[in-house]
Amino acid sequence: MGNQSGCTDECISFPACGSGCVYQPLLQSSVEENATETRFPLSSLVLDGGNPYSDAFYQAARLHRLDRGLYIRRGWLWSNASPGKTVGDRLTTGVNGTNTMMHRGSTGGQAAAKALVEVGVRCVFGIPGVREIELFDALVASGIEVTLVTHEHSAAVMADAYFRSTGMLGAFAVTSGPGVTNALTGIAEARADSVPVLGLVTSMEESVRFGSIHEMDQEAVLKDIAKAVFRPCSPADIHSVVKRAALCSKNGEPGPVIIEFPPDWLWTSARGNSPVVGEGQNPPTPIENGMDEIVARLKRSQAIGIYAGAGAMDAHENLLTLAEILQAPVSTTISGRGVIPEDHPLSVGCGFGSSGPRVARRTFRNVHTLLAVGCRFSQAATGSYGFKMPPELIHIDSSPRVIGAQYPATASLVCNAGDALKSLVLRLSDYPRPIKTELLNTIRSSKESREREVLNSPLQKGKVHPARLLRVLRRFLPHDAILTTDSGCHQFWTLSDFPVLGPRTFLSPTDFQTMGYGLPAAIAAKIALPERTVACVIGDGGFLMEGMELLTAASRGISLLVVILRDGHLGFIRENQLRLYGRAVATELSLPSINTLAEALGVGYLKISQDAELESVLSQANSMRGPVIAEACVAYNEPSPYVRGANWSYFLGSTTRVRFALAKKVGSRIMHDCLSLPARGWGRR
Repeated sequence: MGNQSGCTDECISFPACGSGCVYQPLLQSSVEENATETRFPLSSLVLDGGNPYSDAFYQAARLHRLDRGLYIRRGWLWSNASPGKTVGDRLTTGVNGTNTMMHRGSTGGQAAAKALVEVGVRCVFGIPGVREIELFDALVASGIEVTLVTHEHSAAVMADAYFRSTGMLGAFAVTSGPGVTNALTGIAEARADSVPVLGLVTSMEESVRFGSIHEMDQEAVLKDIAKAVFRPCSPADIHSVVKRAALCSKNGEPGPVIIEFPPDWLWTSARGNSPVVGEGQNPPTPIENGMDEIVARLKRSQAIGIYAGAGAMDAHENLLTLAEILQAPVSTTISGRGVIPEDHPLSVGCGFGSSGPRVARRTFRNVHTLLAVGCRFSQAATGSYGFKMPPELIHIDSSPRVIGAQYPATASLVCNAGDALKSLVLRLSDYPRPIKTELLNTIRSSKESREREVLNSPLQKGKVHPARLLRVLRRFLPHDAILTTDSGCHQFWTLSDFPVLGPRTFLSPTDFQTMGYGLPAAIAAKIALPERTVACVIGDGGFLMEGMELLTAASRGISLLVVILRDGHLGFIRENQLRLYGRAVATELSLPSINTLAEALGVGYLKISQDAELESVLSQANSMRGPVIAEACVAYNEPSPYVRGANWSYFLGSTTRVRFALAKKVGSRIMHDCLSLPARGWGRR
């Protein structure tokens, strides 16, 4: 039978009916034979049209189950037929009455993998479905590291954390339908925190029938959560679409971009003309005109403060230089922590409003001009919009939608933070300010006071204080160690009591506040940077959500410290319930034996029962290889400094806000009665 597709390659035809059919032989170069077996590489075969799940390859998989004569192994399709017979001789059943032509060439999956390599993707996290097996095979063949995870939420989070820890594009791949819906929370966190991520998913076939597996309007679900959803127009378009999607994820305000592949096209030949796409760099932004006014205002002002977000992370050196030129104290957003080392003389920590550290509130009280770079004044970063703006606000960000969205700007510029900081350093380098000794002394004394307050307090017996744990942990970790957190009380304590000493060393879910983020993020950071020390601090509630991901770490032999702050409750929710109602509802956790679970998962286990054991247990953990759980029995006897100062009533409706305000006034009495704690004012800062 001739080649009916017009392809110039020699092909094998798999018709709908085997009667009267003649099969062309495989080229000898693609066949290896011995006395009993014939094989050819899957990577050399492509479906030219048709559906792989109802045509030739599906039949091969079906025969693997029903007839041991044909099977798949190690990237090859094998036949136990007598030597000289072709694989086509075994496939006598087709579907839909059409012939499907298989020929050698580059598949859509291979084109996607090639484009991913070209845009700098080095690792893909995910779980394959039947629709994605060609894509996953192509990823491995291209040299991309593929990490199997235990849940699709973890896959999206790990792609997010891969970028946060390295600055390199992270990617995940999941199946359509439930794979996509499981990943949605991780996608939403990346979107809220402006993290560029590529999501590789399959779409439903165009001819899907009512009641088909995975049936849903997937694009409608994704388009309101992701920054963008791309779908190639043809198999030949796949390579360029992947590169355009990567460009979109990084340009402007970064965010997650999803690529939907029709599953047939991952198997189909991708040969053909495709648009040429650039290297994926941000186009140069003309900033000189807008910079004139900003430079003039900075030269006039004698009291400047800098507020930096994650958008300035890759410009941290210029940010530090600018701060020293201006002698300006620097505060950061939560996701921007590390853009300036928090042990630097001009760093005042995270936030400067009522929820910020004492040192930030003291120094920013006298600021006249605030230079905000690469940030958007989100609810979490500002302690529920608790910032009091100085008289002048200069706001620089790559996204026009954030300028003036929360606080009106006196002067603004829409451009890349790195370009802006580089220009400012060049323009202001000839105007250095004298060293502000009084300012530096104030910052230093305030930091030292907080550390003494924590470490010199009486040791708790039978419980661990979260602030002391974090301070001691910081001493045991190297300067460039990476810390990940989850959402909850422990996260808020890290803002005041775990100094971040370098860029991309603090990974925390910020503006979407996702529980179950910390552990997958830590694993991804360690995979990305195996030479670095990585620790994860999570609550027991977050551990219950994603604790099984330790299997991924154990299977790879990853050395990772996981500190579980166990209080037996959804701590932050319980705090607010006690303030409002004097009782807690649906917040007590049913926890397993962490020791027994660690043994079952194949990870090390240590327990910290009281403050006095912190140093010895953390020292022992440092000497252990592989994943190690350190279970700390904590008592949240008081809210963290961040929580004490934040305007949490903003989360509530108008009626509940009144109750919240009343509860805040009598909070000492409620907490004393419910927790038997020393009375203290919730408004105290």
